[in-house]
Amino acid sequence: MKYLPISKLPMMDEEAATGEIAETFDEIRRFLGVPSVGSVNLTAANSPATLISGTRLFIDFFERATLPPRLIFMIHYSISSAKNCAYYSTSFKAACRSVGVDEEMLEALVTDLDAVKPQRLQEIIKFAVKCALNPQGLTEADYDRVRDQGVSDEELVEIISWAALAMYNNTLADAMKMDDPARQQVLEDPTG
Repeated sequence: MKYLPISKLPMMDEEAATGEIAETFDEIRRFLGVPSVGSVNLTAANSPATLISGTRLFIDFFERATLPPRLIFMIHYSISSAKNCAYYSTSFKAACRSVGVDEEMLEALVTDLDAVKPQRLQEIIKFAVKCALNPQGLTEADYDRVRDQGVSDEELVEIISWAALAMYNNTLADAMKMDDPARQQVLEDPTG
């Protein structure tokens, strides 16, 4: 069995999974269209409650959200980068690339949110990052700026919800001490 180096948490052998864990792994692979569930899920499988509930929440959100996946990925990437979560900032940078987000936008999402265009996208990303990093600091003006961009109440609650989910994911990965250098290198430099 493989163990994470700092937390010493075991990573389940994906092929050895049985029961609900195996079913959840199958669901993750099908939903994401990937051959492997990834090290965070292999580690989360130490707690069926964590793996199964987290997976269902993620998939249910995506299936019901009015926000497009591209926007959800950009929000997660910006928040993960702001939180210095190497695991998820790298993962969601790759996710952003997979839906056509260019390198200039990827750079703006982490270094200069004022450079994010169009204005609607900029206001949404800024609001989401503030939701994640300083929810107590949100003011009426923050909500007004997002609503001025035509964001509906449903979208607004989804932005807040995804900011919370991004923080959940970041906390999980960082607290479990995810460390997968080979995966990180592939995701950071997809050309090899």
